[in-house]
Amino acid sequence: KFEDAEVQSIARQLGSEHPESNQRIGAEVLPLIEASGLNVRILLTILSLIGLLIVVVACANVASVIVAQSMARRHELAVHAALGATRADRIRRLVIEGVIVSSAAAVVGVLVAGWGIAGLRWLGSTAFGFSDMQLNGRVLAAGLLIASVTPIGFGLLPALRMAPPDPQELRDGTRAAGATRRGRRLRNVIVGLQTAAAMILMVQIGLFLRTVWKLSDVAPGFQPAQVLTFHVALPASRYAQPQAIDRFITDLLARLRALPGVDSAGVIDR
Repeated sequence: KFEDAEVQSIARQLGSEHPESNQRIGAEVLPLIEASGLNVRILLTILSLIGLLIVVVACANVASVIVAQSMARRHELAVHAALGATRADRIRRLVIEGVIVSSAAAVVGVLVAGWGIAGLRWLGSTAFGFSDMQLNGRVLAAGLLIASVTPIGFGLLPALRMAPPDPQELRDGTRAAGATRRGRRLRNVIVGLQTAAAMILMVQIGLFLRTVWKLSDVAPGFQPAQVLTFHVALPASRYAQPQAIDRFITDLLARLRALPGVDSAGVIDR
């Protein structure tokens, strides 16, 4: 904001000092990618929401797996309880297991992200801005934070809801009916959350694809049919003076307009 106001002040000063050439010329500060005509804020917002929903679905998957594993390991946990392990010890063990697995997954995710960006740089080497793509430090830190905190929350919920092991399980290996009903209710809640997030995600992706399709069909405001455009770069060694550039452009336009099939020709300079 400060840079924008400062540039606008300079533009007003130039307009007052040179009214013949700068009277109606203003200035505005924009990010380079937006100044090139690529307004990506809405696109990035939609992609961020899609990424958040994917995280929610993944967390629901993890929580469902943890619940299933905790029900399957009740005999093992009952043995630990018989040996003196407290409920806090059992919860700590489940959370530590989740953190270890998520940390390994986060490392793999960072590697895949690095390879993906390298691939995008290679695929878009001739496109604007792609060669400068790199991992953003804030985004990377946020991703690592989510990968570290999420297993604690989603691993702690099933652990807290888990009923204490029944000593009967040590004798016959059966699971308590109350614990089974509690685990089933928790899994139903998690599956419901996962289904809801998946539905929202599918709707979001559908709207995103529809938006992209609509944008690709927006009228540019002119008829692009039978129109040829090209860029001309003049070497500074031969065209250092404005008069030389003007002569080249005048000659170029005259020769282009003389070609058969050409209705009109023009030149613009950004």
